[in-house]
Amino acid sequence: MFRNYIKTAWRNIRKYKLHTSINVLGMSVAFLCSIFLFLVAYYEFSFDNFHQNRSSVFKVYNFYSDDQGEIGSRRSATMGLPVAPALKTEVPGVELATRYKNGNGAVAYNNKEINLQLNYVDDDFFRIFSFPIISGNTKAPLQDVGSIVMSEYAAKAIFGKEDPIGKIIKVNIDGVWQSLSISAILKDFPDNSSVTYDLLVRTELRPDYTNIKDRWNTQDHDVYIKLAPGIPATDAEKGIRPVVQKYRATDIQEMKQRGAKPDESGDIIALRLLPLSQIHFDIEKGTGPVTAKSYLYTLLTVGLLILIIAVFNFINLNIAQAFTRIKEVGVRRSLGAGKRQIFLQVWGESFLICLASVVIGIAALSICIKPLNQLLKQRISLGYLLQPFPIIFTLLLIVLVSLLAGGYPATTVSRLSTISVLKGNITVKRPGIFRNALIVVQFIMACLLMVSGLIVFRQFEYMRSKPLGFTQESVISVPISHPEKGKRSYLTFVHSYLLKQLLKALQAVILISVLEKMEALHGAHQGSITTGA
Repeated sequence: MFRNYIKTAWRNIRKYKLHTSINVLGMSVAFLCSIFLFLVAYYEFSFDNFHQNRSSVFKVYNFYSDDQGEIGSRRSATMGLPVAPALKTEVPGVELATRYKNGNGAVAYNNKEINLQLNYVDDDFFRIFSFPIISGNTKAPLQDVGSIVMSEYAAKAIFGKEDPIGKIIKVNIDGVWQSLSISAILKDFPDNSSVTYDLLVRTELRPDYTNIKDRWNTQDHDVYIKLAPGIPATDAEKGIRPVVQKYRATDIQEMKQRGAKPDESGDIIALRLLPLSQIHFDIEKGTGPVTAKSYLYTLLTVGLLILIIAVFNFINLNIAQAFTRIKEVGVRRSLGAGKRQIFLQVWGESFLICLASVVIGIAALSICIKPLNQLLKQRISLGYLLQPFPIIFTLLLIVLVSLLAGGYPATTVSRLSTISVLKGNITVKRPGIFRNALIVVQFIMACLLMVSGLIVFRQFEYMRSKPLGFTQESVISVPISHPEKGKRSYLTFVHSYLLKQLLKALQAVILISVLEKMEALHGAHQGSITTGA
């Protein structure tokens, strides 16, 4: 039976080639655009979801009130060095805490030198985040201050196929070369990770650590904590409040004198918690490449509208074609086919068209994905389609679209009376109301998309053409990858520039002095001529 449905559907598709081509082309373009936009949203919403303890991991941020209380408050994600140890030892419910500071460092090994991302962390970093340790010390990789942890990428770049565990390398940390032992190799971070790394060293290796380790106001890094099981963030914030009042009493008093008012919680200065799941979407306090959720919802809406427009067009074409097959349906009904068989036959053709459109759309997406990534500044690959959720979503999308596009025409045709169909007495009491409504809605959405796209395009054009307040042609940027060479080049440039300016000033002074002397001599000469006369 199923085989007969497929054969008959294929014959009808081949018979109505123009109708099928229009449907397949429209649906393929719609699937291409909507699948790509849905993949972008899926990728962005998947950030940091791979961490096993993500529900209990939080980023700590500062809250500062002002004279308007909560309304004019400001927030900052950078912390002082004493914050993480104080939270871990003095706040009930805080199980783990780590500092995290981005930086760069040159690595030297066997006459090879390479510049990599260097991050200062604490040993709890490996128990808070779920970055797998491939080899080496898996329990406490940075328990020793003289240790360093590398990513797969860094290990291959420096050692190639050589086993790096236990090797001694030299690392340039803020201009100071230090010899460190490689204790572990960490798996490369995935693309959807807010936290990134190449090299990980202890925070105590910072050259300024001794001077600022007790300063709460010297803030230049992030702090992440993991709460104990069953401890809500609100309880942890209440436990943090006495710590802030203890160590920042002077700052709180100064802000009170400047007119700062407590917020609804009674805080002028506070440490609050941002869930790990929200870090990628918080533009003010987030880590790494942040994305506003409103942007993602806009992409999902655009993808949905494109798909709805294509579905409406598909429905209209199917309704128009359905009544050209009245005699075929009548013959099937007279031979014993029921409503269910007629419905499955007509819907099966729509399903095959949708399935073919999805396949063509994905094939076209594989060709267009690179320019689309460049346009939206994304890193989407078709590999995301092979993950469980996108596979289930795509299959459900095919079934849903085919039901929407083919279900109404199939239902309409299957309800027709056999005798009336064979006699040709088919009448429609309210002709075209549903189709006209679909056409109107379709054009409204198409116009909405075009107008919105035009407004966005004009806005970007305005931003690109708006004067910036300085002459761009007079500003240059010279990227220098090596930090030490960069510092020397910068100092050489500054010194040469200052010397040039000094020489210009000396030339001006000498010129003025010569002119003054020439003017004095000229005046004396004129005076002698007058006296002689």
